[in-house]
Amino acid sequence: MKTAVGMLIAVAVLTAAPAAHPGHGEVAMLSGKVTAVETDRIQIDVFDRASFSRKRVWVFVDAKTKIQNGKVRVAATELKRDLEIDCIAETEEGKDGATALRAVQIRFKRSK
Repeated sequence: MKTAVGMLIAVAVLTAAPAAHPGHGEVAMLSGKVTAVETDRIQIDVFDRASFSRKRVWVFVDAKTKIQNGKVRVAATELKRDLEIDCIAETEEGKDGATALRAVQIRFKRSK
């Protein structure tokens, strides 16, 4: 329950910040399974409510990304395929000028 409340508070704080560019700084809540891991980004298989289907989304991970397993902060090297996660990401301008998602916080889901 505390995790859900913390995520809601984080979303409220992050959405209150003004965007530097239209479409940038918007917050996305992603929940799903990691399907690919690269040096600076991960791919997450999520359920898209708009299309009522699953899709894969790339999210950039950097030194500012807070990654937690429970209450313990862990390194990005702990991100592995098939790991169930919750991710708070925000939009920003990517290297190629297109809009990209950057992970602000990643939490491992507890295994049953």
